[in-house]
Amino acid sequence: GQQIDPDEAKGMLVDFDEVWGNLIPREQARLLKLLIETVEYDSASQSVSVTFRPSGIKSLATKTEPKEAA
Repeated sequence: GQQIDPDEAKGMLVDFDEVWGNLIPREQARLLKLLIETVEYDSASQSVSVTFRPSGIKSLATKTEPKEAA
């Protein structure tokens, strides 16, 4: 699948906490569907693996970028 650089993702999500806190639960659920592709649980190793949608992260970043002054 498409890969995204961890540093790039970190920069894109810098304001995530603020955005998340301003969303109603329905919008939070919609955002999670946009960002997360799959969540898998391995009971043998008791580990969880989350696969993110690179396009979802980039989409969130463009929606949360600060607006430049004109």
